[in-house]
Amino acid sequence: MKWIPIYSIFLFIIISFMLSCSPGEDNYVAGTENLKLGNYQEATENFNSAIKNNPKDYRNYFNLGKIYGILNNHSLAIENYSSSINLNNKNSEAFLNRGIEYLLIEQYANAEKDFNESIKLDPKNFMSFFSRAYLKYAAKDYKGALEDYDMSIKLNPDYENSYVNRGNTEGELKDFPSAIANYSKAIDLDSNDVNAYIIRGFDLALLRNFDLAISDFSKVIMLDSTNKDAYYFRGDAFRVLNKFDDALNDFTKIISIYPDEAKAYFKRGMTYIDFGNKKNACRDLKQAGKMGYFDAYAEIEKYCNNKIVPKHDIKKKTYKNIKTNKHGDNF
Repeated sequence: MKWIPIYSIFLFIIISFMLSCSPGEDNYVAGTENLKLGNYQEATENFNSAIKNNPKDYRNYFNLGKIYGILNNHSLAIENYSSSINLNNKNSEAFLNRGIEYLLIEQYANAEKDFNESIKLDPKNFMSFFSRAYLKYAAKDYKGALEDYDMSIKLNPDYENSYVNRGNTEGELKDFPSAIANYSKAIDLDSNDVNAYIIRGFDLALLRNFDLAISDFSKVIMLDSTNKDAYYFRGDAFRVLNKFDDALNDFTKIISIYPDEAKAYFKRGMTYIDFGNKKNACRDLKQAGKMGYFDAYAEIEKYCNNKIVPKHDIKKKTYKNIKTNKHGDNF
């Protein structure tokens, strides 16, 4: 057996100890801990100190990119991710994160290049496909977005936002039953997802399933009693079902929470028209007009300058009162 001189063993231990306790590595470790704790200023100082000791460690730039991204400083995030990539162009996460930053500032061509590179380096990262799908949706390439959302879900079937966004995409393609199925899957994964409920309710209303739509809007209100959209949508659905008292309650609730909401006065005024209550209708319509909701003036001219309020033909009412107000894709 060949014996290694004892001093060589000690020398190896000493060198290893010195490397593990280098100032750069200490600062990197401290930075990662502060980053986890949300101490972004301290983490930034740690990583900058680590860079001074070892300017070729790509990890420090990568983590600075994360911090600046969290702080919505997209230019500095991109700058640091680029520095990290220049030192290590095999890190798929750096391309993915830089692509997201490009996406957020609407530099779509750069974002697409980064997402493609991220997928090339790691074809099993569902978030790369999810992000590229988001990009394609923003570019109105809905069929391409669906393909990427499908792959994202295949790689990670438990990521709720993939279903919400795939539902939004199918909604753009007018495939409302498929959209609803995706929102339902998202709700199965998170029964408190306000966004999924409100958009599912919206699409159910478009299919004239008003009772189910009202149920979803009511669930939103139970989860968030100040959700303005839910009251508007539910109020409109109540009007379609001739449940005028319920509609009035919803529009009045909006006014109580948001007293400067001119649209709520307009909606309540139109609901009073449904009742044939000219006095209250004109009061609310005029208030809406004064507050800057100019659509009210046409209704004032139609109803309030005449002695008799024309009979409102509820049979001709459609769900057109509900305008598209989806919150857009989740990211």
